[in-house]
Amino acid sequence: MKRIIIALVIIAVAGGVYWRYQQNAAIEKRQRPMASVVAATMTQMIMEDRFEALGTLQANSNIEVTANTTDKIVEVRFKDGQAVEQGQVLVRLQSGEQQAQLQAAKVYLAEQQREYKRIEDLVRKRTVASSELDRLQSLIDVGQARVAEAQSNLDDRIITAPFPGHLGFRQVSTGALVTPGTLITTLDDISVLKLDFQIPERFLTAVTPGTEIATTSAAYPGRTFTGKISSLATRIDPVTRAISVRALIDNEDSALRPGMLMRVQVIRARHEVFAAPEQALIMLQDKHYVYLIDDENTVSQKEIEIGMRQNGMVEILSGIEPGERMVIEGRLKVRAGAKVEIQEETWREGES
Repeated sequence: MKRIIIALVIIAVAGGVYWRYQQNAAIEKRQRPMASVVAATMTQMIMEDRFEALGTLQANSNIEVTANTTDKIVEVRFKDGQAVEQGQVLVRLQSGEQQAQLQAAKVYLAEQQREYKRIEDLVRKRTVASSELDRLQSLIDVGQARVAEAQSNLDDRIITAPFPGHLGFRQVSTGALVTPGTLITTLDDISVLKLDFQIPERFLTAVTPGTEIATTSAAYPGRTFTGKISSLATRIDPVTRAISVRALIDNEDSALRPGMLMRVQVIRARHEVFAAPEQALIMLQDKHYVYLIDDENTVSQKEIEIGMRQNGMVEILSGIEPGERMVIEGRLKVRAGAKVEIQEETWREGES
């Protein structure tokens, strides 16, 4: 009898607990508020079909400035990193002897030219043979050659910039003895930079001279530098199966420097597409879904087909019609068939 009574008590207690649980669940269900979400519709935009590579910058022109002769420096006329124009004097070497040789050569030439004019008058008067003019003309030619040689020797003592650009560090000082090959400084033309990079051979038909590129550097976060492909190598590397490509990038503000590593995006084509924020996507296995919101603010799950991705946007190929609203924030708080409250301002998932 006691066992029966104990069993009845246990059943009564369990029934009371279950009834209380059902009551609490019903109350909680009635009090649960609708999830707040942020919604958006598809946007029509231009997307670029592109692929990436890494490249290294080179100066458009670059040289090591050296002397052509042996002599002492009498004047240094530049500073480290200075911008110079073509023909600007950088260094002067000792040139007293060369200036004297040039002056002597000019005097000799002038003397032969005067003698030629004097004999020319005598030849017209037939008092001197015409062959004498030929001899004097030869002497004039020799004099002109001496002047040119002396001028060249003097010019070798004046070192100038062969093209406009930016100088490197000064490696010499006034009074130093330089010889052929002595490094004086470097000169780089960085108004336009050459960017060399490699692309897989499968992209060979996708790039031609004139194809646009966009590049970025770790030194300038958020800034994009544009350029165009100028040439392609004539051979494909048989080991890597890649081809070398050269592009030119304008560098008017001198922000970029030779040797910098650049991330290259080669733009193959541009397309006008319908796109949605990537944060609206739900990926299950190998398929993509979004939560759509109807006119009554009821959520439904819809499978979609996507295409290119760019700057946080994804191309929508099928599954959504223009004007349909989708959940872009608050996806973790909704389920198919539930009603939601749409808020205007953007907020982050997980915030209350």
